[in-house]
Amino acid sequence: MSRPPRGQDVLDSALQAIASATTVEQLRQAQAVVLPLQYGMSLEQTAQVIGLSKGWACRLRNQFIAGGAVGDKGKSVRGGRHREHFPPEREAELLKPFLESASIGGVLAVSQIKPQLEMALGREISVYKLLHRHNWRKLAPDKRPPQSNPVAQEDWKKTPRNTCRNPPQNMKLLPLPPYAPELNPVEHVWDELREKYFHNRVFDSFDALEDQLEVALRLFENNVPMIKSIVTFEWIVSALLNYKLNKAKEVLINSRFKILHNL
Repeated sequence: MSRPPRGQDVLDSALQAIASATTVEQLRQAQAVVLPLQYGMSLEQTAQVIGLSKGWACRLRNQFIAGGAVGDKGKSVRGGRHREHFPPEREAELLKPFLESASIGGVLAVSQIKPQLEMALGREISVYKLLHRHNWRKLAPDKRPPQSNPVAQEDWKKTPRNTCRNPPQNMKLLPLPPYAPELNPVEHVWDELREKYFHNRVFDSFDALEDQLEVALRLFENNVPMIKSIVTFEWIVSALLNYKLNKAKEVLINSRFKILHNL
């Protein structure tokens, strides 16, 4: 024969808790006390009804019987800022000048904030959690891509559009499609340079890297056939020949027109 469940003295309080519960946790805790007492349910049946395990149902019952209702603000709970360095008001006061600068587009750097906080506290601290509590990421301005601003987009280009719209008469522009480095001859030169002279190399200093680059470029300069084999694309040769042919036709037509005009 199983022993009768405990908590008869708190049954009225549990019934009131069911009527006034504002959260699911409060309702489940009160039901864990009422169901065994009023309806004779076992602990397993009670746990199945409230949707918890047997251990959690027993824990909630014992907690309520001991006077510790879920959500009771009078009881101390785990967590919280029990070892805080400053109260929130003092933190906001120390961070105010930095956050104001970040809100108008400045950069919020931890290296600038940390010395002042450590000076105020008198010892070393980590400021990342402190900044996170004050929503410092939301105050940082989002960088807009150059594509959203035509003026900034022109500044980001390697070759400004203004210089390309009116090229010299002895030059012809051959526009390449965007994001197509394989069509750019110089990209093949850089690829040859990386593969033959910098592959799996570790340099002791930046000067050593510059020396190696200078040696490679001099070898490229002295090996013209190799450079031609790399950068001479068929479509480039055809475009240049067509341009020269069209230019010759234009000169011929102009000369014939002048002869006819003189006649």
